[in-house]
Amino acid sequence: MYQTSYNLPKSRQGQDGEQLGQDPYQKHINLYPRQQQQMQQEQTPQRIQLQISSTDNSEQLQPKRAPYPTLEPQRQPQQQPRMVRLDSNPINDPIMNEIMKPNPPVTLQSNFSASASSLSLQLNNLTLDNNNNNNNNGNATSTSNSQRMNLPFVDTNANSRPSQTLDTKNANINNATNIKRKEECPSSPPDEYSEDAKYFFNLHKQIIQDSLNFIPNLQMKWCETLLIYAFKDDFVSNYNINAQKFTRVLKPEEILTNKKIILEHAFKLLTKLIQLKHAQAIYLMATLYSHQPYLIEIKSNLKSIITKNDAKALDYYIKASNLNHAEATYRTAICYEFQKGTPNDMLIEESLDLSFKYYLHGAQDLNLSSCKYKLGLAYLYGLNNNVLVVPLDINKAIYWFEKASTSQSCYELGKIYEFDSLPIQIRQELMSDQHEDDTKRKIRQDYKKALYYYSKCAQDESMNGFNYPLAQWKLGHCYEFGELNCSIDSKKSIAWYYKAATNKVKPNSMAMIALAGWYLTGAEGVLLPNFNESFNWIYKSYQLNDGKKLLGMNSYWVIIYLMVLVVMKINNQV
Repeated sequence: MYQTSYNLPKSRQGQDGEQLGQDPYQKHINLYPRQQQQMQQEQTPQRIQLQISSTDNSEQLQPKRAPYPTLEPQRQPQQQPRMVRLDSNPINDPIMNEIMKPNPPVTLQSNFSASASSLSLQLNNLTLDNNNNNNNNGNATSTSNSQRMNLPFVDTNANSRPSQTLDTKNANINNATNIKRKEECPSSPPDEYSEDAKYFFNLHKQIIQDSLNFIPNLQMKWCETLLIYAFKDDFVSNYNINAQKFTRVLKPEEILTNKKIILEHAFKLLTKLIQLKHAQAIYLMATLYSHQPYLIEIKSNLKSIITKNDAKALDYYIKASNLNHAEATYRTAICYEFQKGTPNDMLIEESLDLSFKYYLHGAQDLNLSSCKYKLGLAYLYGLNNNVLVVPLDINKAIYWFEKASTSQSCYELGKIYEFDSLPIQIRQELMSDQHEDDTKRKIRQDYKKALYYYSKCAQDESMNGFNYPLAQWKLGHCYEFGELNCSIDSKKSIAWYYKAATNKVKPNSMAMIALAGWYLTGAEGVLLPNFNESFNWIYKSYQLNDGKKLLGMNSYWVIIYLMVLVVMKINNQV
């Protein structure tokens, strides 16, 4: 039923900058930037009342509270939440008392299909830098494995067991007793606040006002903000979770404690939203488990707080997709295509079949461009290692590429009409298909159409183009060698190569090598030979790809590279 399609070159899908040995799963996961909020977030937010269970397990409900610390009046003794303690001794430091301010417990309803264990995380490996922990008097001890952060993550059994505490006995807070926080709660952030702090203050104010209603989309925004701000060093060293500024910059061990509290509240809130079947929250959890977050600000810190788990990531992607979350649907399809998180006994045929179905769901039901593009690839090349899940159908491939209307799909349309850029096996099959069924759409070589799609793909967005660097390189190549019936024009060739090499979104390394060739030989009336510039462009290409792209170049560019080095060596320029 499934067969290997063709041995295609690495450029078969028109994706530039692919490094040798790069994991195709990660490449496709990050193929598209985060889109605008999906349809499920554009709907009117559902207003949900929080219900906090009483401590004696009776049916009587306690007053409603928010799942985060708020600036409230003194609470009644019977409603005192669990305390997060530094140690067994009373804390007389006002600033550390504020950092460790207790949070009301969150009642989680067991109405979600995920198990309690699947909602449990350990924020591990979050430690202080040893260099920042040491001092001359020995008050602060160096960080060891025993000091790693191990925060409790709320699950469905949170109310049935004793409260856990944060182990911060080694935190050095002896010198913080002279710090006092500001008690006033202004209606607007003070002028002395940083821009980040002002944004946090205003959002925190909205969250307090929403404490009884709990609008999911607003709370989701708060959860994302907490995750991001926990890793903003300037913020966690000067402000607490209540958007209050400390009167001095915190010490390293105090910063770590402050960071722990913010992260703990973020994950508690995320768990609550997951229990309420909030699609974006489920999707966020999946991206955290896969270490491919859409919150790019926290990507470099994920390894320190969450262990990667592809199986749990796929489970959450599927749950979010079932709630019609578009991006989760695309990532579910990617996981099945490259068998990330799938059961070990799942056959490749079954996995690819599920992948194709999720792509179809994302394209037809959710109008997702990335899924439409992948369907076009599936009908033209196949999925994964060129395995044909569906029979090759050039007409359906063109249909989905046109529907996708992305830079990659536009480039693929140019390749189809150029015809020469397609693998020879596909060309042969397409040529034979043209005579079998006259009712099918005839696909013939059309350089004019190919040039139209390449040009549209290369033009700036202000000209209704896509500013795609690979297409810009392609046009430079056409004007250099006279392809697609283009006249040889060194000026246009150099201009397109330069545009691709200096593209702000994604510079093209092949265009850099091409520019090196032009600077080596020069162009009469356009460009004088310049060995230094030639070498500089080669070196930029090397830096862009860590040398891997140069090794993958064809012999023509390798010879140019060697010629540049030889000529510069002769002229004592290297």
